[in-house]
Formats: sequence, C-alpha cells, structure tokens
Amino acid sequence: MAFIQTKPEDAPTDIFASVAIDQGGSLRGAIISIGNYHIGEDILLFKGKTFSEISSTYGIVVDFDSAVGKMTLNGDATVANYNAVLSLLQYDNLKESSSALGGEHAISIVLKDLSDNSSTSEAAIVKVQPSAVVFAVLDTQQSWPVIHHVADSATIVTGSDATYDICELDGENLTLNLGQMSSVEMCDLTGVGSNKLLVRLDDLININLNNHVLSAGQFFKVVGDQGDSVDLISSVGETWSKSGTIVDADEFYNVYHSTSARDGSAVDIWVRNQVAVNII
Repeated sequence: MAFIQTKPEDAPTDIFASVAIDQGGSLRGAIISIGNYHIGEDILLFKGKTFSEISSTYGIVVDFDSAVGKMTLNGDATVANYNAVLSLLQYDNLKESSSALGGEHAISIVLKDLSDNSSTSEAAIVKVQPSAVVFAVLDTQQSWPVIHHVADSATIVTGSDATYDICELDGENLTLNLGQMSSVEMCDLTGVGSNKLLVRLDDLININLNNHVLSAGQFFKVVGDQGDSVDLISSVGETWSKSGTIVDADEFYNVYHSTSARDGSAVDIWVRNQVAVNII
C-alpha cells in the first residue's frame, strides 16, 4: 500500500514507478482500492490505455466501482501481465475547482492467487517502487484490511473505521449473523455451497450509526451467487419491504427498507439480485 497526496489541479498521478510480484506462474485477479475516497472526484485509470485495451492486450478485464472507489482486475493471466498492468495504474481527481476535496489517499492492492483462489494482501507478495509523488509506504502491520476472510460461522469480523471493509466467506454452507460484524461495509457470501447472512434491523442500524463510510451516504451491501441467501428478521412492530432495484457498476441490487419500532430509525440494505431474500 502507498499514500499519495493530490490536489484537484494535478494531472493524473502515477501510483507506482514499478511493480514486482514475487510469485511465478499466473494470477486470477486483483483488487485496487482508494482510501479517503470521494464519489465523483477520485478515479483510477491506466496510462495511455483504456479498460478495453488493457483487456485485449493483457487478457485482464477491468471494472471500476465508483460507489466505493474499487477497481477489480479479473482474468487468469501471467504474473508478467499483472506486473505490466499495475505499472500503468494512475490516480486522478476529476474536480478542477479549488473546492474539491483532494487530500491523502491510501492505495491498496489485494491479489487473487490462481492455485487456491485465496486473496493475499499486497504486503506479502508485491514489491513496489513508489513514484515521485508517493511520500510514504506503509509497513506490513499498517496494511489496509480490505478483505476479512471467514472460514466458520463463529468468526467475529472487525473492520477499520477509516476504510471500506469486506467480509468474505471462504467456508462452505455457512450461516453468519450481521451482529458479528463491526465497521464492515459489504458481505460477500459467494464462498462454497449455499451461504446465508442473518440480518436483524437493530444490527443493521448499529452498523450504519457506528460507521462513517455508511453514514456518508453508502449502504451496506450483500453480494453472492445462486444458492446464497439473506434472512431479514423482523421484531415486534417492524416490517421489511422491497423498495426498489438499483444498478451499481453494472450489477443489479434489490433494495430492502425497514423502520425501527423503538425509535423510528430507518435503514436500507442492498442485496445483489442473484442472492435470495427471505423476510421473516
């Protein structure tokens, strides 16, 4: 991970002068995330190449999720190709006025290994040579915990209040309770088999109230595939209802809404449309 410091009037910034992944063979993907992210201002791009050109040249498909400031690279490709793509990575601020937020941004890289499909933090296998504008490189203990792996249903997941954290289920046929999470913005149920997330209204309200990322206008998201499910559990006087469908980064999310019978607090949750929802 590296810190970059930017101003709105700056040209696109090279994040790394060079990248060297200490691993032979191939990779399955990578996730690059922007810390201190501001929607509509901060973006990631590639020097001299469009996303389509990256795909056709290196065999790596690129997607940028503007809701959370996350770029995803997907494709079984050689380490050399991933090195080349990451070396082209740039940051830019789209706002030109002096009122734009700018500031310091931590750029985090997480790689997906081809052999076991497990995510590994960049501190373990990526060596970077900072560009001229990078003023600090974080050590291993300071690396940004983008993804938190959950191998069993008893795991407690604690994220960082300063970053966007994802709870990713690695086990098979797990049932996880939202109350086991804090400072987490997304739950990925994909894993193996049929995984389930139990959501009580009070737990969702707590995760929103105590989370500055969600308080800033984001929504807790659940992603997964067919066979995965979310149980929306109601207490006395509470009801869940589907309030609509949202398209975000080419993915469809069903939006569910509920209001607390205790204090009138209202909250939404976004569930990717492949995931079944049971209102209980």
